[in-house]
Amino acid sequence: MKKNQRKLYLLLIASLLVISNIGYAKIAEPNLDWSYTGNTGEQFWGQLNPAYQLCATGKNQSPVDIQKAIPQPGHSLEFHYRPLFINALQRNLSHLRSSDKKITVNHGHNLQLNFKPNRLDYISDHRERYYLRQLHFHTPSENLLNGKIFPLEIHLLHQSSTGNLAVVGIFIKPGQENSELAKLLHHLPSIKKWRHGLNGLTINLYKLLPSTKSFYSFSGSLTTPPCSEGVKWLVMAEPIAASAAQITKLKQLIGIENARSAQALNDRKIFYTVMPSIPQTKNR
Repeated sequence: MKKNQRKLYLLLIASLLVISNIGYAKIAEPNLDWSYTGNTGEQFWGQLNPAYQLCATGKNQSPVDIQKAIPQPGHSLEFHYRPLFINALQRNLSHLRSSDKKITVNHGHNLQLNFKPNRLDYISDHRERYYLRQLHFHTPSENLLNGKIFPLEIHLLHQSSTGNLAVVGIFIKPGQENSELAKLLHHLPSIKKWRHGLNGLTINLYKLLPSTKSFYSFSGSLTTPPCSEGVKWLVMAEPIAASAAQITKLKQLIGIENARSAQALNDRKIFYTVMPSIPQTKNR
C-alpha cells in the first residue's frame, strides 16, 4: 500500500471509530463549586465566589417560612398551561438571561425538566406574563408553611420577556398516587449521571396544581448560587398529594437533600390571595 493511501486508510478508520462512539459518549458532570454540605455548603456560599455574595449579604433571600400572611383581596393569578412535551431531563448546567446578565439557575444539584420556549404556556398576574422555562424538585421542601416542612417541593420557573423571574412553588404531601407524577416516574432513568430526552412524553402541569389555587406571594431570590434577588415567589397554599412510593422514588432520583434553609424575612411582607377552585385559564 502506498504511503498516501495508508494515511488515508488510517484516517478513515479513526473517523469511523469516533463516529461509532458518539452515541455512547458520557456527558461530563458540571464543575460544581458549591454544595449543600461540607466546606462548600450553604453557610459558605457567599465566600466561594464573588458572584455569590448575595447568598450571604442579601436581605430578600429565599426560601422562607410562610407565616402571618396579609390578605390581599383583588389580586389574582392565571395559569395558562397546555399538555407539554418534555424537551430534556437533565442534571447539568442551566442558564437564564436576566437583562444583560446570564444567571445560573440550576447547577447540577437537582432533577430538572426543561420545556421548549414558547409564548403559550405562562402565568399572569395581570401586570406581567411569565413564560414557563423549567420544572425542578427539592427534598425536603425549601419553603416552610407555618413551620411545617413537606417531603418535596416542586418549583415551576418562569421568565418574562423583560427578564424578570417568577417561581411557582407546590408542596407535596404523602397521600394518594399522583397520576401525572406516575407518568413521569415511569419514564425516568435509574442511573445517577444523565442527560436524557423523554421522547413523546407530555405532562399536564395544570394537573400538578392543587384544586384550590389560593397562594402566598412575596419577593425573594433564587435558592441556589448566585442567589439573585428580585424573584417573584408564588407558593400554592394547598399541597398536592403523592404516594409514599412516589415520594421515595423522587428522593432517590434527586440523590441528595437539596433544600436551602429558610432565610430571614427582614422587612418583607408575605401576602395571601384567596382564589376559586376553578381558576381563569385558557389552556388546559
